[in-house]
Amino acid sequence: MGLRFRKSVKLFPGVRLNFSGGGVSTTIGFRGASVNLGKRGAQLNVGIPGSGLSYRTRLSPPSAKPTQPTDHSISPFQPVWPDPSPLVAPQTLEGEIRSAEISSLTSPGLGEFKRLINEATLRRVTLSKNVAERERELIETARKLKNAQRFVLRIFLQKRAGRLTAVGQTNIANLEEARAELMACAINVDFALDQATLDAFAAMVRTFEELTRSAMIWDIISVVGIQRAKDRTLASEALTRTSVQLSLASSELIDSAYHALRFPNANGDDIDIYPGFVMTQSRNSDFALIDIRELEVTLRGTRFVEEEAVPADSEVGGQTWKKTNKDGSPDKRFVGNYTIPLVKYGQLWFTSPTGLNEAYMFSNASSAERFAASFTNYQRRLQELARTSRVVPADIEPDPADSAPPVSDAPEVAPAITVPKPKWLFLDWVVLLSLVGVAGFIAVLSILLVNSHAPTKPLMPSESVATRADQLPAKVLPPVGQPQPQPQPKSQKVAPPEPVEGRRPLNISPSPTKTEREVIFVQKAKVNLRSGPSSSAAIVSIASRGKQFSVFGRDGEWVEVGESTPTGWIHNTMLAPTAP
Repeated sequence: MGLRFRKSVKLFPGVRLNFSGGGVSTTIGFRGASVNLGKRGAQLNVGIPGSGLSYRTRLSPPSAKPTQPTDHSISPFQPVWPDPSPLVAPQTLEGEIRSAEISSLTSPGLGEFKRLINEATLRRVTLSKNVAERERELIETARKLKNAQRFVLRIFLQKRAGRLTAVGQTNIANLEEARAELMACAINVDFALDQATLDAFAAMVRTFEELTRSAMIWDIISVVGIQRAKDRTLASEALTRTSVQLSLASSELIDSAYHALRFPNANGDDIDIYPGFVMTQSRNSDFALIDIRELEVTLRGTRFVEEEAVPADSEVGGQTWKKTNKDGSPDKRFVGNYTIPLVKYGQLWFTSPTGLNEAYMFSNASSAERFAASFTNYQRRLQELARTSRVVPADIEPDPADSAPPVSDAPEVAPAITVPKPKWLFLDWVVLLSLVGVAGFIAVLSILLVNSHAPTKPLMPSESVATRADQLPAKVLPPVGQPQPQPQPKSQKVAPPEPVEGRRPLNISPSPTKTEREVIFVQKAKVNLRSGPSSSAAIVSIASRGKQFSVFGRDGEWVEVGESTPTGWIHNTMLAPTAP
């Protein structure tokens, strides 16, 4: 019985990518009804699980082999990656080592895989926004419910609290559904390899880790030939190199149990090697996928004329002169001619039929040689496994582990939606009646105290009133024959009467104006208003940037703000007297 070679990718329910001896294909659907997309075209698979009856028909002819490298990832759902760099043509060095455009690097068999990753990425963005919206709705409902369940107030807001509780339960259900849908839309890559192939990959990882410990690692940017007779040197090529560091890394687009073997690229896109494919991703987030069986890693040994410091783990294989003759002897025409060590370095060249072309140089030549050998051995193991394994049928039943939803690393915290117990409402009534009784007693006591200390106004005797009336001067008429006094015209101003002695003049000064409060503005977006002057106090509401408040009090670095009445507390670093 032959071994079965299967590597599958679970993007979202019903979509899988199959790596098999017959090539790479994508399956959409479930067991019994699915569509297989691959190099052989689209095929419809219909069957009855468990009965042995099945039917397969071709929906489209096999795809012809492209004559030129094309982008196999074009899709109406593909996101438009923004390019943060200006549209300036890159400067090309003489003999520069550079790969082709990233849009043409994807292997023909992995074009459908790239398209599905793009679609799943867009779907995850939409679902993430949906989860965030559901969380905001739940937080707002929990805040309103908490206000409605405050001490004593919950007696009068029982109906409102009941409605908010029902809304909160609905919000929790919607949030759980949105989170489950987001977790189901996972970009998970699974490589189902046999033990021998896994051992070969593990050996390659160990040689890669040894390679990362090289004293010096360079990315070769350009290689230019040298006219040895003209330049008076033994070197045949001039290299332009930049120091880099290798590492185990992961991509935000690929979720796998395996880390990628990352080779940084100083003048292009980094190279990430996974068990089944090679990924290169540009700065604008576009990426290419290359079948690992198509990647060619070539080892080149070299004796490098090292004019810089010799690394500690390098092997010096001789020396030469700065200026030499053809036979290697020093050119005596140059004054101050000096010797230069010849160092043995290891070079690794990465190429692919789609246009990948990168080169690296390592100070530890033996480590580079062991990595190249382990990579070749892993590729040979994959080829043997593909020849001895049967092709996985398109309607194969997925593994139970693949159908399980992925576990999210983010904590799922939802505000609690609770209903107060009846005994607490009874306690509220007791406290409310006690407060009303105490308030009534204090009011009656205050009235009695005010009346007992109020001064009594003495009454004026009637005799004094009569005396004052008798003392008023009588009106005297002029004698007959004398002219009558003319009345004063209305236009003349009449002097105000003299104030009567013993009477207090009326106070006609304006009434005191209302106290004006300090006005402040929120300087940052989404600032929390808390119920008390502490960062651990409950959040009452969220204030937007530029929101205007009045100051009602201060407690250390906290300010009590509100509009007509106090609303909550904000830290003074979030506030300023001027609008942002």
